[in-house]
Amino acid sequence: MQTLTESPAQTQKDFLPLNGTDYVEFYVGNAKQAAYFYRSAFGMRLTAYRGPETGVRDCNAEECRRDRIRAIAEHRRPPEQRREARQRRHVVRPPRRRIAALYAFIARDRLTLTAR
Repeated sequence: MQTLTESPAQTQKDFLPLNGTDYVEFYVGNAKQAAYFYRSAFGMRLTAYRGPETGVRDCNAEECRRDRIRAIAEHRRPPEQRREARQRRHVVRPPRRRIAALYAFIARDRLTLTAR
């Protein structure tokens, strides 16, 4: 029968010593819903908001805090959902419904003008 012998414990040096953290940032699909969850589940309070109302167009972020713990839920919009991309898409080709409605409006006016 074989006996196992233990070697004395070797102390390993930490390759990335962390002295503390300022905040934890989560990238989520819906920042408002995630912040609501942190507030209701963990008793945090909303301390900061960043979004379209504050002049930042490409992301929404909400910061929740409890004592020394800060959690930031952030949602970044992809470039194709930003306003500039939508405007560029409509400038290149106008929506067909608007054109069809315009033609229908012109045709209706012609009919009423000729019927008088």
